[in-house]
Amino acid sequence: MAEATLRRGLRELVKAKIIANTKKQGNFYINPNFIFNGDRVRFITDIKRKLVKEII
Repeated sequence: MAEATLRRGLRELVKAKIIANTKKQGNFYINPNFIFNGDRVRFITDIKRKLVKEII
């Protein structure tokens, strides 16, 4: 893939708010609202509960 194509694709993903730039060049954040459909707080709480039950 050409570097220009990659850069254009990344710019389009940032513009669509699917990813976001970080302070470090070449790193990006993925928008959890784009990927996750549901209550993230409840999801994390459920995972923590399951981990505690597995440890006990």
